Amino acid sequence: MTDLGAPERGAVTGAGVRPRPRAALPALCVTRITGWGVVHYAFPVLNPQITTATGRPTGATTAAFSAETWPS
Repeated sequence: MTDLGAPERGAVTGAGVRPRPRAALPALCVTRITGWGVVHYAFPVLNPQITTATGRPTGATTAAFSAETWPS
């Protein structure tokens, strides 16, 4: 059989030491926090313009925004 450099004591399982991408998780966290911040802080600023443009009451647009963000 051909020797592929596997250790003689057993099969290769891929559980060896591998470098971990240390910057990926913090980058994803910052992206998620920034995204939520933009969405949740922009709505109160833009709500008066939304109600003026659509003719809907403020309570209706706030309820629609809350209903949209609730599942996530």
